[in-house]
Amino acid sequence: MAPLIQAADNAIVIGCGDASPVVSGRYHLDWPVADPEGAPIAVVLRIRDEIGNRITDVFDTLPSA
Repeated sequence: MAPLIQAADNAIVIGCGDASPVVSGRYHLDWPVADPEGAPIAVVLRIRDEIGNRITDVFDTLPSA
């Protein structure tokens, strides 16, 4: 995965913590998102919605192609 991230113009890393790959010289975000494994469905849905909202915010701020 690291070579793919290094080649990307934009990268969003979700919930990797200290295992997050280092991406230098590129636009990247590291989103600390809770691990949904074993969580009640209400928590999983909240995490899903949080990620969806963040993605929408990113698309709203990126320059159009």
